[in-house]
Amino acid sequence: MNFDKVFFCTMILLITFFLITSLGNIIIKRFLPPGIESTPNGNGARIGNLERLLYFISIIFQNWSLLAIVLGLKTIARHKKLEEQNFSEYFLIGSFSSLLYSIVISAIFLYFINLNNCIWLENKFTNIQIVEIKSNER
Repeated sequence: MNFDKVFFCTMILLITFFLITSLGNIIIKRFLPPGIESTPNGNGARIGNLERLLYFISIIFQNWSLLAIVLGLKTIARHKKLEEQNFSEYFLIGSFSSLLYSIVISAIFLYFINLNNCIWLENKFTNIQIVEIKSNER
């Protein structure tokens, strides 16, 4: 394994972390409807970062129970406020856009890991199978 490949694969991990956290907050805020304030101390952004990281991990390792647990815990934590129509819409839009964003970033991550033969990363994700469609040429 050469240094360039290790460096490039490490950069893929770092860029993915940036996309999930910092850039993820900016993009998800664009999807949310105006009028409902986030927490003044910034905990909403921290929770969003952790939520997207857990979604990413659950997708990469194909651990669907972790994904369900994250969604369930998030719903339980906001149970009383979900009775308000505006907040429940805000909650659903935020949750689904975070999940969709994490799915897209995970797919891009897996594509680059496969494309660049990051063997040391592929060994960590043993259950992941990249499906390649081939035509039947005769």
